[in-house]
Amino acid sequence: MPVRTAAEVGSSLFTAPTDRELVARLVDQARAEGMELVGENGLLGRLTKLVLESALLR
Repeated sequence: MPVRTAAEVGSSLFTAPTDRELVARLVDQARAEGMELVGENGLLGRLTKLVLESALLR
């Protein structure tokens, strides 16, 4: 399967209600645990790391 750029994927990425619900649950859980959303140890950084690691393993 060819890799598509972010521009090619466009707004189709994370537009399903279940995707938005998942993101909302992750944000809620991070806030409940006192985790920052951005920053060195924040939710965004951790998710970015997981996505990149997953991509490298495929």
